[in-house]
Amino acid sequence: MGYIEEDEQVQTNPELNETTREPRPTWLTILCILTFIGSGFNLLGWGISFLIYHQIPGLMESFIDMASSMNGMSESMIEQYQTSMEMIMSIPRFYYALCAISAILAIMGAAFMMAMRKVGFHLYVASQILLACLPLFVASQSMNYGGIIISICFIAMYAVYYKKMR
Repeated sequence: MGYIEEDEQVQTNPELNETTREPRPTWLTILCILTFIGSGFNLLGWGISFLIYHQIPGLMESFIDMASSMNGMSESMIEQYQTSMEMIMSIPRFYYALCAISAILAIMGAAFMMAMRKVGFHLYVASQILLACLPLFVASQSMNYGGIIISICFIAMYAVYYKKMR
């Protein structure tokens, strides 16, 4: 028996006493790549938000000052930005760390699914459940229904290949 690549699943045919390799489905590869991209950007954003959490009010104030001087923002727009800043600062710092952990779980899940491992599917589902619940339980915010719909679609598409994973 020779070297087996990660992206292939091995099957044995007992009648012929030989081993055949089943390649990873192309669509599964595409889904994993999309997960790497989306979760990678999320990890970057949430990681930066966690790291600069205490600097966010100053950055937003600078942005408001700059934008209002450049294009004469109305008072209502300035109030909207200030309301947004207050809402962002009402979210505890550890929320961003938990979101980053969720992105790491999604990336790990996709990596395992690239290797045709079922544990990857479970990691990915856990990451999406965590991400859906965090706004409710940690940040006292409403759920992101658009994000939940996208997550359900990805989970359903990954589930199609679950039986092919080992």
